[in-house]
Amino acid sequence: MNARHSGFRSGDRPALAVSDDLRRGNIASVARTLLVEGPLARAELAERLSLTRATVTRVVAQLLEVGLLTEGEARRVTAGRPMIPLRLDPSARAVISIHLGAFEVRVGLVDISGHVLREERFSYDGSRPEDVSALLAHGVEQVRSHAVPGVRVLGMSASIGGWVDPTSSTVVRYDPLGWQDVPLREVLPDLGIPRRFDQLVRGVALAERMFGVARGREDFVVLWSGNILGAASVARGVVQHGLRGGAGGIEHLPTGLPDDSCACGRTGCLGVVATDEAIRREAEARGILRPGGSLSTLLGIVADGDPAARQLLEERAEAFGSATGVLADFRAPELIVVAGLVTTAPEYLAAFTARLHAVSALGAVVDVRRSEFGDLAPTIASAAFLIDEYFRDPISFE
Repeated sequence: MNARHSGFRSGDRPALAVSDDLRRGNIASVARTLLVEGPLARAELAERLSLTRATVTRVVAQLLEVGLLTEGEARRVTAGRPMIPLRLDPSARAVISIHLGAFEVRVGLVDISGHVLREERFSYDGSRPEDVSALLAHGVEQVRSHAVPGVRVLGMSASIGGWVDPTSSTVVRYDPLGWQDVPLREVLPDLGIPRRFDQLVRGVALAERMFGVARGREDFVVLWSGNILGAASVARGVVQHGLRGGAGGIEHLPTGLPDDSCACGRTGCLGVVATDEAIRREAEARGILRPGGSLSTLLGIVADGDPAARQLLEERAEAFGSATGVLADFRAPELIVVAGLVTTAPEYLAAFTARLHAVSALGAVVDVRRSEFGDLAPTIASAAFLIDEYFRDPISFE
């Protein structure tokens, strides 16, 4: 059993240390259960977590004392005492969220239930780490100066779409900024609060499991379609990491389309046709968008019923669905979550799902859902690393 997740320490330890770890583990279990499942009474928590009612009563008393929980109006039951529902009160605790995108930086304030309290976006002044560091310092100051009164900031949590080694907080590679082996401790502002950094799509997976469409699910895959493409796999409730923290690189999955050559030397790679920029450029080439038009504008044209715009979107969604068939057959997940701005169009999800079902032996039985985070997904996902850590041991933060 992994000691980090179990709440126990291995080896010869005094009974008091083990007892303290067990207490912290019980507190974390109660807090996370209320985050995922919503309001529950003490008796319901005891049943779900296989804890005694006395243990739950002690845990709840601590969480009420620090202000993490509130009590609702008593519910009448047919027999016994009324049940008082407990719910999280996330309003007083938040995380500074930072996402380093391909074209802009997002800085936000996200509460521990995943609600975005504030978000600011800044275009890059330069791509050197020192340039980005200065931009981040400015962005964080802007967000902090407009922070909601009474909200305590637990720490800073950041993400990037490239290859990240979270153990050393290093960007191994991020092509849009030309970064290679860049230590993030030199880029993120140091405010004397906890700082966490990881890969964007893993953050999406954490966020979806805590407060998204995969809430409480133990086995699923997240697919990200944005200016970068990516995937993250969750098995037995744990987000998986590859070599040096590598995530799921899906840019070179084959689509079967004879499109432009990829930088890798092949044709038909998913990254050539399915990124936001690839879709936007093709919309310009077909005369659907004016030069310099945005993907958001294209989605608006699709929503207005333009047949050419809809055809383009469905073509690219089908390409993504076709490539995903390989993953579905290999990984056989219970659930596939598609996320990113382009996936918010109903036409996209329908075309993606239909193609996946057609090409995959397992596609027809895999649950496919669209993320509900929309265009705020990078900000919510970036905050998820520290929020997840908070719910693993709330008392250490309190």
